[in-house]
Amino acid sequence: MIHIGIDPGVKNGFAVWDTEKQQFDSITTICFWEAIETVFNYVKYKGYKNVVVFIEDSAGNKPIFQKLKTSNELCQNKISQNVGSNKAYCNLMKQYFERHEIKYIAIVPKHKKNKKKVKKDPELFKKITGYTKRTSEHSRDAAMLVHKTC
Repeated sequence: MIHIGIDPGVKNGFAVWDTEKQQFDSITTICFWEAIETVFNYVKYKGYKNVVVFIEDSAGNKPIFQKLKTSNELCQNKISQNVGSNKAYCNLMKQYFERHEIKYIAIVPKHKKNKKKVKKDPELFKKITGYTKRTSEHSRDAAMLVHKTC
């Protein structure tokens, strides 16, 4: 079975986990349409029953986060715009998956210290996953959605 992890946004983190081999086929950062096309191709060649998409659903995120001591109004507005944009990309993807009867699981991100460490630290990510190729923060987020899933 193929599990695809997506961290939606302007730059989509995209990871493909092969549950039989227990390894990643790929971890990358791609545009919205390339993500949609890649999911479609996996479903086309592997079959609907053999592909599940795990998508980070930012619907649980508040558009305005608690102000930090160093943040200002412009910074807060930029964060709000980014969260809103990510929600829109996520909703479009979910609508596409539903329309094409592609199985997906929406996962609300949990803001834990360990998750942030893995996102920010490529060496820690390599240690946890064994994946040694270059990755971005977005692709590491996507990969952690599907790493070691059954």
